[in-house]
Amino acid sequence: MTVNTTLIPLCVDLDDTLIKTDMLYEGFIKLLKKKPFLLLLLPFWLFKGKAYLKTKLNEHVDFDVTCLPYHEEFIEYLKNERQTGRQLLLVTASHESIAQKIADHLGIFNAVLATNATRNLKGMAKAQFLHDYFAGQPFAYAGDSRADLAVWQHAQAGVLVNTSRSVTQQAKQLTQIIAEFPRKTRWVKAIPAALRMHQWVKNTLIFIPLLASQQILNLPLLENAIFAFFAFSFAASSAYILNDLLDLEADRHHHRKRKRPFASGAIPIQIGLLLFPACLLVSLLLSLALPPKFWAVLGIYYVLTLAYSFVLKSMVLIDVFCLATLYTLRVIAGSAAMTDSVVSHWLLAFSLFIFLCLAVVKRHSEMLVLRRNNQTSAKGRGYVADDLEILASIGVSSGFISVLVLALYVHNIRDMYSSPDLLWFVCVILLYWISRVWLISHRGGMHDDPIVFALRDRVSHIVALMIFIIVLLAKFL
Repeated sequence: MTVNTTLIPLCVDLDDTLIKTDMLYEGFIKLLKKKPFLLLLLPFWLFKGKAYLKTKLNEHVDFDVTCLPYHEEFIEYLKNERQTGRQLLLVTASHESIAQKIADHLGIFNAVLATNATRNLKGMAKAQFLHDYFAGQPFAYAGDSRADLAVWQHAQAGVLVNTSRSVTQQAKQLTQIIAEFPRKTRWVKAIPAALRMHQWVKNTLIFIPLLASQQILNLPLLENAIFAFFAFSFAASSAYILNDLLDLEADRHHHRKRKRPFASGAIPIQIGLLLFPACLLVSLLLSLALPPKFWAVLGIYYVLTLAYSFVLKSMVLIDVFCLATLYTLRVIAGSAAMTDSVVSHWLLAFSLFIFLCLAVVKRHSEMLVLRRNNQTSAKGRGYVADDLEILASIGVSSGFISVLVLALYVHNIRDMYSSPDLLWFVCVILLYWISRVWLISHRGGMHDDPIVFALRDRVSHIVALMIFIIVLLAKFL
């Protein structure tokens, strides 16, 4: 029977309803980053019950509730309901400490009812608790999941937030639905962004040894390079996902990174915890088709990537040298994928300096944003805004040294080209491109990832085409 639901209390779920994430998984990620050894205690905590597990998690981690991915449209609805005189209660299976912080931050709730050391307000337990709390009086409930069906069965009205089609249909059979906030996009559509497939272009560096040795038409070697490309790409995606999970809070404070799938809540954290080992497994399977020395390079790359994610990215200068090394390892991997091939020392030196230049550009652009926003330091980084000038000096110097190495290399390989003198134009063009990149960065026009910038920049496309044409002319003219 339809009832007047205008002023009955509205109980609001937290996880995946008020916010686009789950605080239990947020706690796991925090613990993994800050106190990873405590993860060994999780089975023992869980053995004592979910309420005990959540209590122990919240004893060891803290959250910045100001940057959580809130469901803004739903919050506006709640504010309007509050203005009409409706009582709002935050009722959640998350621990009461975090629930209270969120309630204090939003300032719209009359009461907070949450999990504590003795109770876990989930599913049937939440339904029974609310039935007893209101002593059989009517209440409305806003939720998102199948576990909330038990609550809607006792509620006189319901609000559906991000519910699946099946949950929506069942909820409408249990209670009167007074408002709906359907999913705008499915998380599956955000997977390419989570994998950062646009970053796979970095792994084309694997083909450089094949090009440099002029064996690009050797089909067995080309096949190996293709396998190596995809093996590295999936390994990199695995590392990107883990990095994004560990950097949730820092990314949410960043003007661009807060839109990343996990930071924004577009993809649930639990999906990420499945995706990153799955990508790593695909990478390992692909690498089985390649020589054992490629496995070693891939292993070093992945371990160094994890070290960067956990520790090195917050260390001044160590972070950019680490990034440059990771780029160079891609070149080494390309050589390792080729049977009996040794990568040129000239190529290694050029790679290290040019990629150090690009890594510093990335930090320079971040510090420039800080300075223009009158901030002194970036969360999770070791740099301050006053480092801007020295970063520019390091970056420009590294870029120009890479061109010097290339010039010496050109002189060393004259017998491999019909018209080797044409290769000097490559040095000139590269000098122009590096100078332009730094000029754009100095003016604040650089994307925080220079690789993404190069992919979108028309001039960079023209530069790459000119270099390609010059190399062809030098070879065959």
